Amino acid sequence: MTLAVDARELALQEANRVRMMRGNARKVMTRTVAAEIAEDPPEWAESWKVGSFLRTVPGIGVGRQVMICRRLLIGEGRKLVELTPGQRARLVATLDRSE
Repeated sequence: MTLAVDARELALQEANRVRMMRGNARKVMTRTVAAEIAEDPPEWAESWKVGSFLRTVPGIGVGRQVMICRRLLIGEGRKLVELTPGQRARLVATLDRSE
């Protein structure tokens, strides 16, 4: 029983660490920072879903996020780490466009 409790506790600590790192990223998020994260996602951002990730970028709301995902042929629920090299390159190019 303690093994299951320990595993749950470790999973909770990891989830809290990821949430904290994402929260810190949101505070400094710009299109340039987003492009850097999308180009080579750090370990804590690998499970970030593309739709949620895009909505953290200033100036990108739900409507624009849906439009970008459709234009780039990326599912909104796809994780950053699951993107193909082509999808990743198109996403980075979209985010790199003028601030």
